[in-house]
Amino acid sequence: MITQHLAAVNTLAITPNNQILIIWSRDNTIKIWNLQTGELIRTLTGYLTAISSVSIHPDGKTLASSSKDGIITLWNLQSSGILEHFSGFSTLAFSADAKTLVSGGKNGRIKIW
Repeated sequence: MITQHLAAVNTLAITPNNQILIIWSRDNTIKIWNLQTGELIRTLTGYLTAISSVSIHPDGKTLASSSKDGIITLWNLQSSGILEHFSGFSTLAFSADAKTLVSGGKNGRIKIW
């Protein structure tokens, strides 16, 4: 059982290879877990507002997260480094073929990246 979150858990995602579990909680962190051992690999921090969604790229190496302030962050899951930021969108998803990231904003806009 994983019990190290300080607030309610809102979103879960599993990498396509079933090795990594991504958990976002209301403490504004994303925790990356080894699904096989239950070991915490790393914690992604730096959010000023609540995270609204997460999506894992089909290659299992990139995580996209969006926050309530409309910022999307692309993370390298292996290094925890930030790859890129986009603004104005609060929800997102990667396509199954790994070629497209779709994001939506509170203003009703949908952007296909």
